[in-house]
Amino acid sequence: MDRKGIGDFLPDPRCGLRVLSAFSDEIQQLIKLNIVGGYQTQSMKAKWDKDIDGSCVFCGECDTREHRLLQCSVGQSVRDAFADAIITLKEHRPEWIFVPLPRQHDMVILLRAYLKLVRPPIIPAAYDVPEGTLKFYTHGGAIHPACACARIASWSVVQDVAVSDKHRKDVACFLNDMDPKFPCFKVVALGIVYGDQTVARGELLALLTAVRAACKYDPLRHAVFVTDAKYVRNVVHLICTGLWKFLLRKMPDCDLIKALAEVWDPNRFKLQKVKSDRSFDPAADFDDLWSIAGNFCADAAATSAFRAVPSDIRRLSDSIAARINSEKNSPLQGF
Repeated sequence: MDRKGIGDFLPDPRCGLRVLSAFSDEIQQLIKLNIVGGYQTQSMKAKWDKDIDGSCVFCGECDTREHRLLQCSVGQSVRDAFADAIITLKEHRPEWIFVPLPRQHDMVILLRAYLKLVRPPIIPAAYDVPEGTLKFYTHGGAIHPACACARIASWSVVQDVAVSDKHRKDVACFLNDMDPKFPCFKVVALGIVYGDQTVARGELLALLTAVRAACKYDPLRHAVFVTDAKYVRNVVHLICTGLWKFLLRKMPDCDLIKALAEVWDPNRFKLQKVKSDRSFDPAADFDDLWSIAGNFCADAAATSAFRAVPSDIRRLSDSIAARINSEKNSPLQGF
C-alpha cells in the first residue's frame, strides 16, 4: 500500500488473478516485476550504473515508464488495439503506469468501513414452548453473492412455536392460500454478518446464534436445527468427530467454528437437512411440508435483514457490483 502510484485505491486480487492467469509465464513474470518494482527502465538503471545513458534500447528516447507504455514506437501496434481504453486510463487513472494492477471501486473503502461497524449479535432467548424438543430453522443470504467487493451477507433464526402436531396440522391450510401465513414460525434473531461477508459465514453464524439461544433455555432441552447449508453440516460433522481441532487453522470462519464447538452438545442437539428453494406442492409428507415452510420463513427473514442497511450503502453496493459486471468483458479489466 506504500508503493508509488497506489494512491487511495485498493487492489483487486480476484480480478488481478483472473487477468494475469490469461498470459504466458514470461509475460506474467514481466508484469509481476513491474508491480513490485523489480523491472527497471534504462533511465532508472542510469541512476546507479554510470555505463548506462538512460536511452530507450528501441528508439533512443529517454526511457521512462511513461515512454515505454505510452510513447515508444515499438509498442504502437498494441496501443492502437486498445486506444480508447488507454485514453480513459490516461485521463482518469494516470497512476496505473506505476502499479499496473486492477483496482476495486473507489468507494469500496466506505462499504468496508460500514461493515466493520457490525458487531456480533446479542444472544436472544428462545420462545417459550410446551415440553418437548425445540426446533429452529437457520439461514444465510447475501446481496450480490457472486461479487466479493460488493457483497453484504445476512443471517436469520426462526423457531417453530407450535404447541403440538395437531396445532401444526390445523394451521397447515394457511400455507396453500394465495397469501400464505405462518403463525407457528417466529423470528428469534436476524442481522447482518460481522467479519467476512459470505453466505457460508451467514449460515454458520445463524446456527451458532440458534444453539446459544437454545442453551439459554431453562431447563435445558433437546433441540433440532434445520438447515439447507451443506457447509454447516460438514462443520458440525467435524465438531462431532473432533477433527475440527486439527483442521481449524486451514478453515475459514475459524472463530465461529471454535465458538460452535464450545457449545455444541451431540447428545442434546441434532442437525436436520432440508433442500433449499423448494415449493410446497412436491412435499413428500406433512413433516417434509413443515420443513419446507420453516426454511421458507428463515429465508424470508434473512432477506428482510437487509432493510437495516442504510439506503446509501445499498446503492453503493449496487454501484460496485454494476461496475464489476461491466468490466468483465473490458480489454483492461478493473484498471
